[in-house]
Amino acid sequence: MTDSITLNKQIPDTAEKVFTGKFFSIYHWPQELYDGSVVTFERARRPDSAGVIAITKNKKILVTRQEQPSHKPFWGLFGGVVDAGETPEQAAKRELLEEGGYHADRWSPWFSFHPSTRIDWMIHAFVAYNVKKIQEPQPEPGEKIAVHAVSFEDFLELVQQDDFRDQEVAMQLMKAMLNPEKMEAIQRLFFENRA
Repeated sequence: MTDSITLNKQIPDTAEKVFTGKFFSIYHWPQELYDGSVVTFERARRPDSAGVIAITKNKKILVTRQEQPSHKPFWGLFGGVVDAGETPEQAAKRELLEEGGYHADRWSPWFSFHPSTRIDWMIHAFVAYNVKKIQEPQPEPGEKIAVHAVSFEDFLELVQQDDFRDQEVAMQLMKAMLNPEKMEAIQRLFFENRA
């Protein structure tokens, strides 16, 4: 999984950092076009993210109902920013523990993708198996999080709602709804690979 970060690098090593913010940095570099002309390309960079499909021993999926300043309440998964020095899987484990107080017996990568062509940023999705609560949650001060356990069928309905925040997870599942083979593969990943 971590190799995908370097394999899909969207900003060349020769780019110049022209702005450093608290979360985003902006880079410029000269780019030759197909007609031989050269223009300045610009791209932002931000830390990667990790999200978790958390599945209990009785095959329930844990979802969150969250409130954050300047956002309307939303449904989503456990997850957040990959901190410096962390792998995406380490970040996923930390977020599951911090936001829900949960630990998982086993983990499996699901997918990684670039959500934007203008931002050098990857989102990594993991499946956590046999999750169990081991401590009280410790969310960040700007987070209010309620955890709900839902069936797979209810999860499929939930991801179709406008206020479900993890849009790529929703997209993967909605595409699978149109393709029985993909849906079977997702159900195997979620529920049969738990040993």
